[in-house]
Amino acid sequence: MKVSVKKYAEALALSLKGDESPDSYKEKIDNFLKLLQKRKKLKLTKRFFPAFKDEWYKIIKKIEVKVTVPHRLEEAEKEELSKLLGSAFGKEVIMNVHVDNGIIGGLKLEAGEYVIDGSLAKNLEMLKAQIISSNI
Repeated sequence: MKVSVKKYAEALALSLKGDESPDSYKEKIDNFLKLLQKRKKLKLTKRFFPAFKDEWYKIIKKIEVKVTVPHRLEEAEKEELSKLLGSAFGKEVIMNVHVDNGIIGGLKLEAGEYVIDGSLAKNLEMLKAQIISSNI
């Protein structure tokens, strides 16, 4: 039976669940890597770690959100946005803020498979497409 990267990630995340000891974490991760080596699957590690991070965040009820904004956010703005996103997702938010002057205004959110693009640049692009399609 072929085991997917996601299944390996789920297995390791579940084995670490509820375990607070750093030594135990190290031992379990070492054993996991030995298992991959024994099965000649070490090449999976490149794809494994993002999958593991997703599974681990599910277990500890956290979500990573990439926030793209046109200017640097103040700490109070980050905290407010983090609270709002945490409330929306029902999880603690780990926010990665990126500044991109090209989005002009608004913001873009990326969380897992979800993307919400509320940037002014995107809205202008959509308006342009609507104008072009209505003139034909």
